[in-house]
Amino acid sequence: MNDALPVSVIRGWRLLVGLLLLYTCVTHASLAQPLRGAIRDSSSQVLIAGAIVTLLDDGGATLARTLSSERGLYFFATRGNASSLRVQRIGYRARTLSLPNAVGDITTLNVMMAKLPTLLAPMRVVDKGCPRRADEGSAVSLLEQARTGLLATVVARREFPSSQVLIQFEREMSGTSQRIVSQKVHIDTAAVRANTFESAHSATDFVARGFTESAENETVFHAPDADVLLDDDFVAAYCFHLAKPDRSRVNQVGLAFHAVRSARNRVDVEGALWIDTVARAIREIEFQYRGLPPEIERLNPGGTINFREMTSGVVLIDRWTLRLVGTEADTVVAARGLQTIRDRFRVTETGGELARATWPDGSTWNAQLGALVVDASTQAQLPAMGTQLRLTSTNYGGITDSVGRLRISNLIPGPYRLVVVDPRLSTIGVDIDTPINIVARRDSTYAAALRVKSAEEYVGERCGNGKRSTDSLAGAWIAGRVVADSSTSVDALQVTVTREKTPHNWQPIKDYFDTGSDGLFYICSDQLRPAMPVRIEIRRRGKLLQTLEGALDGFLTILNVPVKFE
Repeated sequence: MNDALPVSVIRGWRLLVGLLLLYTCVTHASLAQPLRGAIRDSSSQVLIAGAIVTLLDDGGATLARTLSSERGLYFFATRGNASSLRVQRIGYRARTLSLPNAVGDITTLNVMMAKLPTLLAPMRVVDKGCPRRADEGSAVSLLEQARTGLLATVVARREFPSSQVLIQFEREMSGTSQRIVSQKVHIDTAAVRANTFESAHSATDFVARGFTESAENETVFHAPDADVLLDDDFVAAYCFHLAKPDRSRVNQVGLAFHAVRSARNRVDVEGALWIDTVARAIREIEFQYRGLPPEIERLNPGGTINFREMTSGVVLIDRWTLRLVGTEADTVVAARGLQTIRDRFRVTETGGELARATWPDGSTWNAQLGALVVDASTQAQLPAMGTQLRLTSTNYGGITDSVGRLRISNLIPGPYRLVVVDPRLSTIGVDIDTPINIVARRDSTYAAALRVKSAEEYVGERCGNGKRSTDSLAGAWIAGRVVADSSTSVDALQVTVTREKTPHNWQPIKDYFDTGSDGLFYICSDQLRPAMPVRIEIRRRGKLLQTLEGALDGFLTILNVPVKFE
């Protein structure tokens, strides 16, 4: 039997193999081929920045996402096995287009988008147990636009991360008012980060358990972020309707939301998402906590999340605040001297702001924040160059330059107090107060002149005797802090000094000091001399707790005195 194939059959086989190889090469080339294009307004032909461009496969699954640039352009390094392209932009009608066949080295697909005449076009409503309202169709339309805007923030942080300078704060309010009494501020310069603010849990968790949880005998409150509000589980569990107009929000429309069902011992959020109808951009989410005792809800515990769109189309969360209401014991003196202890409400705020963001292409955004410029001089009215200054309860500060000037930038609104950091006094945890107290405001610079006190001047004031001239070397001073090795209070301790007038001849000086709760003490005596041997004794109610012996350093000696309590 002859197993050889006819020549015509062999040629056909070779032709089939060649076609298969050609198809394989073309297919791989198509998969690896880049995809680019421009997004334009179909009416004005203006290029659209910040449009969400999504590659989809045959089943509609997302393969990749990006945002159109400031010039309205988008680019994918490879189209992969995508079959269609979806383009979304808040304020525009979304479009889905089939990808053209690959031709040449790159595929180009330009997209025209039609601007919606209104963000409130009526849409079909799905019944999920919410109260029937006349505006529910418009609310659903606005919800779709809002979700598009929120998606832009998610895509921006994933695809276009930036180097960010973040500012975090904790504020004590005056009672239950909006006035800030004091604040702690921390500025954090970080490397590339994905997000400025994000929720600790998913929408599924919040829907199941609410927005609070117990941790170490306290209640922790959580806030929703863009991912939570985008999630289908959140949308299904909350009702949406148009918010009442707010005169302070020019050209803005609000989408209000609240839980479909409330439950006992569960805290939900209720609020509104505000959209600028002219700029077609999300501006803010504001919310309040519901499910708390009525007396607390009346004080409006809740929060705000602010959004900012860059000219490049990238959307960032640039500011967020959480307002919480707590209680503290308050002693009230009634008639006839009777004392009653009751709970008093106390409001605190925590949150943060984005001070600066920088992208790899060199583009930068800076927040409009306050600044303080200090011109420091010495007692002799010379520039106090090399002086370290700091704002209390913050990590803001720096060292004055050759003309005694220091600029402190990126001040979020609120009160600040300036102090001088003296290296000697810092060893006992003391800063030198200054008269400079400011309340920072956005985009405002405060100028202040400061005469810098020396450590000697500061200690002389603490001694309560402005009598001493710091130029005099007639005596020597001591500044110290009593430090306990436990939580025992260090107040009401008596500090006395004995001097060695002649060898082995110890005599007590007339000056002494009683410590306060900070453990600090100051001894300013004409009977002491630089380099004089002294003995320092610490007593409580006559009982000797500690004795130190040594020679004084000079005109001013700084000491930490450890004390053990039995």
